[in-house]
Amino acid sequence: MKCIMRHWMGRVQTALNQHFDVRVSKMLDAMIEGVSIHRSVQDNPLARAEIHHLIKTLTFNFQSNDLD
Repeated sequence: MKCIMRHWMGRVQTALNQHFDVRVSKMLDAMIEGVSIHRSVQDNPLARAEIHHLIKTLTFNFQSNDLD
């Protein structure tokens, strides 16, 4: 199972890295997985606008030089 998950995560990282800095890509990947899990089990998951705001916050506020 771990091998399958690592392969999946590697492919996701490769796709996100085409658009974002490596560290921002890792944060986005974790956020996407978490939001997906929460949406599958919560009765009242985050609204689309809230998810959009979260993505904008991660991508605009966390530039690579801000994380050092």
